Amino acid sequence: MNAKRFLWALAAMVSAWTSSADVISLDGTIYATDTGSTVDWITFTLDAEAIVTFDVLAYEHDGADYVDLTGASGSTGFDSYILLFTGANPASEGDFIDEGDDYSPGLDTNGSVFASDSYLATVLPAGTYTIAIGSYYLGESEARDQANDDGLDDYYGYFYESLAADYRLDLITEGGNISGISINGELVSGPVEDPVAEPATISLVGLGLAGLGYRRRKAA
Repeated sequence: MNAKRFLWALAAMVSAWTSSADVISLDGTIYATDTGSTVDWITFTLDAEAIVTFDVLAYEHDGADYVDLTGASGSTGFDSYILLFTGANPASEGDFIDEGDDYSPGLDTNGSVFASDSYLATVLPAGTYTIAIGSYYLGESEARDQANDDGLDDYYGYFYESLAADYRLDLITEGGNISGISINGELVSGPVEDPVAEPATISLVGLGLAGLGYRRRKAA
């Protein structure tokens, strides 16, 4: 995220956190393949300029114990990575906008218990967008091809050599409405929207804003 966009998002998010927002939760699964792992495309249309937050819940281990957070198929996990594109088909169109890796304390809203869950917040104009989600490290060309050279082998070792891992992606919006949601080209009907509670104090807002630009760099 460049400095101008960061400052714009920063100012807008202060306003957003003073009111409620809508959240749409989508569940999916990433699978191991012979050459790496799959990549999911979540496509949506935004009817007006809005602050949009992408919050991933994928790592069901808190560093001490296994937990089942998504309720999908027991405890699974992978180190997630997300990339955002304009348009509905990154394979043939659309510009790369931004990417998201680990969340920072104070930012996550969906119950993540491990920092490897991805997070991205940005201001978007009206239009159609696609968020690609896969296993770390997901490069731009891999996201566009929906073929990740990296498998589900877990960097931290709790879910080593998984064949499949579930995730939940929360789309949180403030200032616009999302419609036409699809996962890998299949339309999602009847998404559930719930209000996101306001932070209790301005100090929590400050903590979140301070961490917005955080990017993890793993050891080689």
